[in-house]
Amino acid sequence: MADSFIPTCDFATLCSISLRKANAALSHCYQGKTWRGHSLIVRRVRGRGGNGGWCYEVRLDSLPAELQLQYVPLTPFETGFKSPSKGSSNWRYAITEEALKCPPGSRERAAAIKAAAAKSHFKPDGSRKQLSERTLRSWIKEYESKGYEGLSRASRADRNQRKVLITRQWDRAIKLPDDIKEQVAGKIERYIRSLWAGLQPGSGWKEVQREASRKLLRLTLDANPDMPEGKIRNHCQISRPAIERWRQYSAIAVHDMDAKAYFDKQPRIQRGIITLLPMQVVLGDVHPIDILYQRDDGSVATAKGIFWMDVATGRITGTVEFFPKGKGVRQEHVIESFAQMARDPRWGVPGELYLDNGGEYNWSKVVEDALKLTSVPIWWADNGKFTQVSDQAVTKAQPYNAPAKGQLEGAFGIIEQKHFSKIPGWIGGDRMRKKTANVGKAPVPFQGNRQELIKLIEHAVAVYNDTPQGGRLKGLSPNQRFTELVNAGWQSTRFADGVLESIFCKTERRKIHQGRIKYKGEPYYHDALTNPALGENVEIRIPLFGHQKRIAVFDLHGNFVCIALPDHSYDHGDRSGAIESGRRKTAMRKQIRQMRRNIDKLNTAEILREQAESIDPTPLPELGGVIKLSDQDEYAGRELAKPLSAIEQEKKDEEEEYFRIYDRLMSNKGPSVAADDPLEPELRQISLNQK
Repeated sequence: MADSFIPTCDFATLCSISLRKANAALSHCYQGKTWRGHSLIVRRVRGRGGNGGWCYEVRLDSLPAELQLQYVPLTPFETGFKSPSKGSSNWRYAITEEALKCPPGSRERAAAIKAAAAKSHFKPDGSRKQLSERTLRSWIKEYESKGYEGLSRASRADRNQRKVLITRQWDRAIKLPDDIKEQVAGKIERYIRSLWAGLQPGSGWKEVQREASRKLLRLTLDANPDMPEGKIRNHCQISRPAIERWRQYSAIAVHDMDAKAYFDKQPRIQRGIITLLPMQVVLGDVHPIDILYQRDDGSVATAKGIFWMDVATGRITGTVEFFPKGKGVRQEHVIESFAQMARDPRWGVPGELYLDNGGEYNWSKVVEDALKLTSVPIWWADNGKFTQVSDQAVTKAQPYNAPAKGQLEGAFGIIEQKHFSKIPGWIGGDRMRKKTANVGKAPVPFQGNRQELIKLIEHAVAVYNDTPQGGRLKGLSPNQRFTELVNAGWQSTRFADGVLESIFCKTERRKIHQGRIKYKGEPYYHDALTNPALGENVEIRIPLFGHQKRIAVFDLHGNFVCIALPDHSYDHGDRSGAIESGRRKTAMRKQIRQMRRNIDKLNTAEILREQAESIDPTPLPELGGVIKLSDQDEYAGRELAKPLSAIEQEKKDEEEEYFRIYDRLMSNKGPSVAADDPLEPELRQISLNQK
């Protein structure tokens, strides 16, 4: 029974409604809508009548319980005969039974056959048919030769075999080898399937036919370019049945291009709240509050509400935000609202979060670390399926997933219509709403200040939480259901002081310059940043809510350093600036002195000597050969290789020798120099130079 489906006619009888209304109800449920508040599981099947032969069937176990109990399956009346179209021989045997009792070739058999042919016979479907004597004799002959099986209609030998490749016209007119035709048929079938899957959802068979026929013409000409295109164009027109045969592939187009239609067809499950505890599952969403208020600049606007719902009890809490023109909800607003809920002793830390996919919820990855501390089941959305994943406790709704947060939206709709409507300035979603009190004029905004409006909104939410509800709460109010669970022993989970402030931070890396760091162009300072032991870079954590001008600083090893504040700017000539500058320099010297206490002064020259002495001497290799040049080249090379000091010394020696010879010559001007005197050539040259 769990998997049984009943037709539309049975559904209409069961619900005491007309067939037309039953068909409309199942059509709506097939599109993802509800019937009398129930989500019915409906499928489409081929049958007689209906829209193009399509009929609806509803699964029995998806009906309300009282209808399931009332349902009695209607068993069709069986006559004992089966339809001839299904190969039954019972009907034929019953008609020829009297003739078969008579001997073959006898007058009695002839009379029985003539009598059977003279009257009409009821077929199993209730219609009448008169048979000829020839037909009756043929049945009798088959029975006598083959037995009871001879009365059964023989199945076609080519049953379930393909008789047409593409269309009969194309098969007859196009002259190609059979293997080439089969290749073309395979390609065009794949192309038709691709067209159904690739065109926009809702594309009709004519559009697919037009593109597929054009493709078939190209494939045919590619197979035989000699064919005249004008003559074979009409033969390449694909019939509608060949197109409709692959319509089911349009489901891919719906999946890829129409999220709503695909989502409406997805199977559903029913969720209950009987076993849920408070704060086990929390829904979050941002809603516009349709109450006009006046900004400081005189313009009118509506506030935004960040609301949270405890699924187990149906309670709602939240915060209200007002924005200047062109601004909206940002991450810090949602985090501030979440922190307020988590700090409330009647709420606390949620076990699971179901969030909208809006940009303001991008902070959900930040909250994952916070929710790890609660040791609760963690879930994440993956292509429309909620699967359990370790270390994650935030479930973001799918891009189109109304049921994931429909409970909160439904509750908010009740608050809007029943409670917010009592607040002056309510427009109910229509900014140009004209009430009786101001017919012909623009809506009058709320006349009080923002705090008064917030207070009234909080009163409206409080009244909703105290209003008895049907459905899942079974006549209890959200507050009464919460009280029941608290009395049964439920305890809230809350964050310790400072946990939220530490977790909801944005982490970045900054470079320390002159004892300061910069964030968004603004310098931040703390004496601890003058400590050279920190190095050049530190990690900063910027709060995402609360005091966002206070930055937590950590070293690169994750150790907390300080809370840096915006640095103060001093005017020129301000004496307090000079005092502060001196104090900061003193703080840095103090850091150096503290570091110096942990070191010893070293003799670096002695360390260098010890290092040099510890070096092992390198070995001296044996001479393997000498490369030589000409005498002149070698002499020039030796001269070039001489150090400058050696050249200067040779020059000095030459000058001294010159002056010694000169002095001797001058002392021997009288007598001639002996020929065997060793200085004779130099003296003679000097004498000649003087002359």
